[in-house]
Amino acid sequence: MTRSIQVGTVIAGTLRTDDLLESFSQELDSIRGNSKAHYRLVFDAQNRNYLDDGRDEREEEVSEIVNELQDALNEYAPDGMYFGTLEGDGADFGWWAIDSEKDGALFPDSDAKFTTLQKAINWMVDLHKIQTLTDAHTQIKEEG
Repeated sequence: MTRSIQVGTVIAGTLRTDDLLESFSQELDSIRGNSKAHYRLVFDAQNRNYLDDGRDEREEEVSEIVNELQDALNEYAPDGMYFGTLEGDGADFGWWAIDSEKDGALFPDSDAKFTTLQKAINWMVDLHKIQTLTDAHTQIKEEG
C-alpha cells in the first residue's frame, strides 16, 4: 500500500550512512507501494549485508546507495516539496516545503526549472556534508 507523503522528519540527529540507508530505504519502500519502480534499489539497501564483505570500499558503496535513495525519494516529492535536509539542520532529513519566498528572491522569474535547480543545489550541499562526515568517520576508524 502506498503511503502519502507528509511534511516532516524521516530521520534526524545522525549522519551515519547505515542509519540513513535504513531510514531512506524504508521511506522509499513505503511511498512506492507495489510499484516496480526503484524495486532493485530498495532491495539492495534492505539487503545490504552482502556489501559487508570486509572490503574497504563498503562505506563508499553504501554512501552511493544512500545518494541514490535520496535522489529516488526526491522523484516522489509533490510539487512545492523536496526530500532532503531541513534548512539550518544538516542532520534532519525529511519532506519539506520549498520556501517559495526564498526561491523568488533567488530567482525572481522562477518556474519549474528553477525549482528543480534549487533542489539540485540543496542535494549537492547535502551530499557534500555527508561525504565530509563519512571521510572523517573513515579516517577516525583507520587511526583507531
